Amino acid sequence: MRSAEAAWALEEFETLETGDRRRALRLVNMASRVAERPAGKVSEVFKKDSERQGAYDLLESGKVSAEALLLAMGDAAATRAAAEAFAYVAVDGASITLTDRARAKDFGRVGNQDSLRGLKVINSLGLSPQGVPLGLFTQVWWARPPAPIRTGSKKERRAQKAKFKRQRSSEEKETRYWLQAIEQTTASATETGAKLWFQLDREADSHAILMKLTDSNHQFTVRGSWNRMLEDADDNSQHLLEWLARKAPQGAYEIDVPAGPQRTARRARIAIRWEPVVLRLRDDRRREQLLELNAVWAREHGTCPAGEKPLDWLLLTSTEVRALDEARDVIFGYTLRWRIESFHKTWKSCKKSDLV
Repeated sequence: MRSAEAAWALEEFETLETGDRRRALRLVNMASRVAERPAGKVSEVFKKDSERQGAYDLLESGKVSAEALLLAMGDAAATRAAAEAFAYVAVDGASITLTDRARAKDFGRVGNQDSLRGLKVINSLGLSPQGVPLGLFTQVWWARPPAPIRTGSKKERRAQKAKFKRQRSSEEKETRYWLQAIEQTTASATETGAKLWFQLDREADSHAILMKLTDSNHQFTVRGSWNRMLEDADDNSQHLLEWLARKAPQGAYEIDVPAGPQRTARRARIAIRWEPVVLRLRDDRRREQLLELNAVWAREHGTCPAGEKPLDWLLLTSTEVRALDEARDVIFGYTLRWRIESFHKTWKSCKKSDLV
């Protein structure tokens, strides 16, 4: 009788193109063993000498590319998503620090320090409407170049950095990797007819990403990072948060908040405002563009412990919001975005040099 791990491995890599049936079978068996004994080292996963040697041979052969693996995994996630009414897709970035003392590997800096070496990555994780993981739609990774050398005072160096950022287009910034992840996820969904609802955090609140999500023809929710200008404002100084703050909350309810860094577990009372808005966005060349969305503003009142920041989420969504239940659906979808943070934590715990 086939184990649950073996059944998953076969389903996950069913569409993988390896050019050799034996190679495909080897990879499915490897995936099954990894599911049974998750670890970062080949020697910890494969106990039998023959399996361990076969794993090393396949990893070192270069016969199966990472791109082929990701395509197969994306196909599997999209197939599962198509069986649901829709699927949430949490998209988020992470860094992974790897050992490279000799600087002989194709790693880059992590953060702003050249002394830390590793890779940057964007993952796109599918979730069922109930929040059950469906699989990885795609993964985009890259190595950052060395930090640019800047001279002068601290103020001058800061000005140089800001000018450098302004002069680069989205295609030159790391924003392009977010765009790739969204595009690849959308392509996988198109193959199976899956309907998606993207969930992204504040880093995604940019003109390029919002327009890419709009062009995907799937639903999306992005947590706002900027107090954006409104097109239908009474004057040019009208901003979204001030405009929403003048409106009375249209509803309230309670949610369970798990414990986290600098956050106490509690049952939080959330007051909600929602309104359709037309945002005035600017692209890399300072050209203006209008975007119609719905804004859902959820703020905690009266339940935040002293010394902590209350929950405060400004959510920009393509989903129509006309009533409290629909606003709650938007907030619920955003809370599921944290599944990808748990995924990143687990993924990082398994990183070892043997698998690099």
